[in-house]
Amino acid sequence: MFRPSARTRIGRLQAAMPADHQRLALALADGTLDPGAPEVTELAAIERARVLELAEGVLRYRRDTGALSRTEMAPRAHRILMARAGIQVPGGSAVATEPPPRPDQGHLSARLAGGFGMTGTRPFSEIGFRAVYHDLLDPAAGFVDGAAIELGSLRLRQYARGAPLVEEVTAIAIQSLSPRDEVFRPVSWRTAIGLKRLREDGDDAGDLVFGLEGGAGPAWRLGAGMIVSPQIAGALYGSGDWPRDRIAGLGPSVDLVWSVRPWWTLRARAEQQSVWGSERTSLLYRATLGQGFRLARNLSWRIEAGLRNDGDESFGEWSTALHWYF
Repeated sequence: MFRPSARTRIGRLQAAMPADHQRLALALADGTLDPGAPEVTELAAIERARVLELAEGVLRYRRDTGALSRTEMAPRAHRILMARAGIQVPGGSAVATEPPPRPDQGHLSARLAGGFGMTGTRPFSEIGFRAVYHDLLDPAAGFVDGAAIELGSLRLRQYARGAPLVEEVTAIAIQSLSPRDEVFRPVSWRTAIGLKRLREDGDDAGDLVFGLEGGAGPAWRLGAGMIVSPQIAGALYGSGDWPRDRIAGLGPSVDLVWSVRPWWTLRARAEQQSVWGSERTSLLYRATLGQGFRLARNLSWRIEAGLRNDGDESFGEWSTALHWYF
């Protein structure tokens, strides 16, 4: 039998009611509003039931997380539950409890990718491998909304001339986009350790640069399936030209992830970073739009395009790839 977690149930109740009703529920949970107050009793039955259920859910969540003692919680919860017991709604609950896809119904965690694209005016072919687990453009079913963890990924590129190039190596990359709302106030964050190829322009082969990156900031839900998160991010760099070209960087970024349909995810990302070296200061920026399409449980197609400047000249880049999960 499916039983949603306390936070999942709170989220579903929030999604079913406007912000002013959520504030009523919080006032009930805080004890500053009585269940018999006109603001509550004048609501339609289904709306009143949702407000009371949300208030009771918040109380239980606060008790379970240690934010509220059982002694403080019990009398408030009793009054709320007594008021809720007097409201009859179809099915006995103010929200549907249809379970979301389970983790074992999502894609498998290892991934192989093959595709092609263009850097500036230079076409390339590319293959990639990831040991585990999930990124924000992978099929979302079965995974936590706004969360990504990647370990052991590698991308290789072949341009028309020269040997294959290591484009990117990721030891670990973690991202958590947790929307803030009337009940929860989490901090969204990201971190990554690995190597990336940075270029002077679209014709440059570039250099592999080590990066230890991190960022944090708020996130908000703009609508169904859409999360936006502005953050301040920093990085420490290391390369063959260290410390002349790059030592550290700092700047803003913004990330938008939108599950347009169960089979279609869109991600827009922009970042700017002032990078300091011992002999020069440069400005790095990137703006990218990516789309992922679920073709089957373990098969997806991805398209990404954007503009980037790694500290010298701006150039465009796009790619498309087929991803197989195993």
